[in-house]
Amino acid sequence: MPRKAAASKAAPAKVYDRPLSHSSISMYLECPQKFKLKYLDKLPEAPKWFFSFGQSMHKALEFFYSIPALPAPTVEELLARYQEGWIKTGYKDAEQEREYFADGERMLREFYAKNIKTFKLPLFAEYKFELEVSGVPLLGYVDRIDKLDSGGLAILDYKTGKSIAKERLGEDRQLTMYQMAVEKLLGAPVESLTFYHLPTQQPLTVGPRPKAQVEALKETILTVNDGIQGRKFDPAPGEQKCRWCDFKPHCPAFRPGFYGAPPPAVDGVESPAPRSRQAELPSAGDSARLAELVDRYGDALARLKALELEAGRLKEDIAAILARNGYVRAFGSRFEVGAAPEVRWDVRDRAKLLDVLKRHGLYDRVLKPSAPEVYRLLDSPQLSGDARRDLEALAERKETPGLTLKPLG
Repeated sequence: MPRKAAASKAAPAKVYDRPLSHSSISMYLECPQKFKLKYLDKLPEAPKWFFSFGQSMHKALEFFYSIPALPAPTVEELLARYQEGWIKTGYKDAEQEREYFADGERMLREFYAKNIKTFKLPLFAEYKFELEVSGVPLLGYVDRIDKLDSGGLAILDYKTGKSIAKERLGEDRQLTMYQMAVEKLLGAPVESLTFYHLPTQQPLTVGPRPKAQVEALKETILTVNDGIQGRKFDPAPGEQKCRWCDFKPHCPAFRPGFYGAPPPAVDGVESPAPRSRQAELPSAGDSARLAELVDRYGDALARLKALELEAGRLKEDIAAILARNGYVRAFGSRFEVGAAPEVRWDVRDRAKLLDVLKRHGLYDRVLKPSAPEVYRLLDSPQLSGDARRDLEALAERKETPGLTLKPLG
């Protein structure tokens, strides 16, 4: 049953008094401690290339649809604005930056070619909304809102990442929030919700959210706000989400003895012991053992890395001697090696490669059109003969020395 925000007798100061957004709500649901470290403690995060790339693309398309009157900007004007607004931070090196800049240019050219004939001014481009849900302030930005001939509205959000699963369209919290805000502030019904996938130029569209789904989102917003204002910032560690987290050095989940210990104080106020998670955590008596195992695990991985480096050097030396003498096998007292060349592919024309992948329906099978991904495709027995021929025409096959190893006897 929907509920109203709890009234406060003394109206104490809020722990967090800024509006919530889709991203901040998602972060709290993923890990309350991560929310605290980012939004309350304001610890910095390392720049990420995918954020920079996405923002660069969004800025270019905002320019494209923000003109005051027709005609539409030319493709040259669109690309010039893209270059002018390019965000350079977060890329691992200049080569990766150049690769994604070129990929963005390709996406914009394809977007222009596909949409210019039906171009019309939207109702809003980069629409900023501010509203309250039972006293909880919200803030967000909708990439584009089109007014339909029926008088209803179409919401569109650009995506620059990997392919989008169909199930996500019907469940995505971001689209639900956009519909809720737009209908309340603009007073017109939303008739469609679209993720426009820029890498493939595919608009993925569903109908409006039912009322029950919007009401469920409101409940989630109130639950998250209650947790924040109640100082519930327990860490929620997990292998995948912690692997790339910038806040690990500051997170109590990575301190010796965390499990089974009482939660840390927040701004001088002792946090209550977590009710739902405490029973799932190791007991306090296991804390020292857990800390020891963590350190031993780290030491073992370090030794493993050193051994892998030594094995790599030995492999190169053996392969070089085999090749110099024309040998295909060699023996020690306990092991035998055999020459086994390793194959790699150098892609000559990345733009043409993208066309081939899309023409044969292979784009969604690769993470990105890079040489390793193409090699995995070419190595697949399910690949059709036509696709194999077209891919091999765009990639140069190269062999490097490799070895097989087996014990004697």
